[in-house]
Amino acid sequence: MKKNIIYLLLVVFAFSGCKDEDLKPIITFEDAGKGAFVRLVSLNQDLLIDPSKIATSGIDMEVDFVDVTGGETITDYDIFIRFIDNTPGNGENSRDEVQIRDFTSSDFTASANGNPGVAVQIPAPEILQALNLTEDQVDATDRFSVRSEIIDEQGRVFSSTNSSPPIANFGGAFNGAFDYNINVACPVGDDFMVGTYTVTYEENGASAFGGPVMQAGPFEVTLSATSSTQREFTAIYAEDLGFGTNISFQFDLLCDKTRTLSGLGTGLGCGGTITFGPTDDFGSMDLADDSEIIIPFVEGEDDGGCGISPPVRHVIKLTKN
Repeated sequence: MKKNIIYLLLVVFAFSGCKDEDLKPIITFEDAGKGAFVRLVSLNQDLLIDPSKIATSGIDMEVDFVDVTGGETITDYDIFIRFIDNTPGNGENSRDEVQIRDFTSSDFTASANGNPGVAVQIPAPEILQALNLTEDQVDATDRFSVRSEIIDEQGRVFSSTNSSPPIANFGGAFNGAFDYNINVACPVGDDFMVGTYTVTYEENGASAFGGPVMQAGPFEVTLSATSSTQREFTAIYAEDLGFGTNISFQFDLLCDKTRTLSGLGTGLGCGGTITFGPTDDFGSMDLADDSEIIIPFVEGEDDGGCGISPPVRHVIKLTKN
């Protein structure tokens, strides 16, 4: 692997003198000049299923639809869900995708933004029933994967597969809400696993390009809560090589385990973007003690065109200061 890493060029659009609700961006899709997307208006509870509180878990959000007409051309909004079993101890319980909602324009009402939208409320017991699952088949580290699509008056279908990354990524630059995951996890308080931690490399701290994969260890980071089951810190990718690009490192808290999020962009690549992502196994944590966290991850989940094959596995330990 001799390719040079090049910085990605980021195009930044600056808007001045207008509020978010006044913006009606023209979104470019791979298969259409002007498209439409599902936008998150409000997330009324965390996207998780608590294995000890399944009856009160589920999906509760409001979305609306965005296109150059303010979403007026959208006629259908369909939601699909599947189950990914990551708990080998209770058998193989993965389930193929089923459709769980079929909204039409008669269900739409004006959102807080003024666009047509809808409230999406799907309790966890209904999700399990739709997938023919029992509660004892669902455990921490398992995941429900949700995808959606919208159809306009011309019969065109828009989804994450033909939208640009700022729209396809849930809660990204445009608050896109096409696809998302629901983890089976145990929520914690906002004051748990936050603050200053020291990072050390427990397994293979060397980047695919030489030098440490982040800063030379040990180094300090500040953990912040992004949800009741997710934490985040900022580090520098391949600092020792002089690249010095920040990466927002995010990971899930899955009861007594941790999992790195997929698609964590490093800002570097060889025509694409090198990303960090999860390993096939899990890290560890303690719901009663936030002094130590173990997190495995891979460098080169997407190699950004740089020939990182296979992805390089790393393991870090975070120790509370």
